[in-house]
Amino acid sequence: MIAALVPPCLGAHEEVADDPGEKPFPGEGAQIAQAVPARRREFITARRCARRALSALGHPAVTIPSGKQRELR
Repeated sequence: MIAALVPPCLGAHEEVADDPGEKPFPGEGAQIAQAVPARRREFITARRCARRALSALGHPAVTIPSGKQRELR
């Protein structure tokens, strides 16, 4: 659904469920070390979607850091 809303040049990926056993991407675990399990799963899924969307545009999988106010950088 998301991909239908944005131009192909932007890239999009969506998931309908979290993977409860998925581990954080290397370098991202500290960002959610104190989070409750539901927030950890949400964070991991959102970062996975972002990496897949970036991959579709030709970018490598990398750590996606948060800013001081927890915004994506």
